[in-house]
Amino acid sequence: MPCTLHRWCREGRGVQHRGRDPRTPAEWQEVVDGARAFLLLDDCRLYGLLTGGPKIDRDRCIELIERGRARGVVPQRDPIEVLGLGPVEGGR
Repeated sequence: MPCTLHRWCREGRGVQHRGRDPRTPAEWQEVVDGARAFLLLDDCRLYGLLTGGPKIDRDRCIELIERGRARGVVPQRDPIEVLGLGPVEGGR
């Protein structure tokens, strides 16, 4: 399933979609998994490991993770998989 998290966590888009929160358990799971992945992506950028890419609304990602947790939804998918980068051959 492709990640559609950009609707909720990308700066400029996420803020505009605050009125349309995830509704179903599947949407909440996708958003929580994606929010964690976007935070990882942004962390890599902050540490200078990556450049470019979408600006991430960190506060919104954290908010969505916390709200998901309040509903019993916690991150489950590997952030690298969520970002569509797939497993690294020979990696651990």
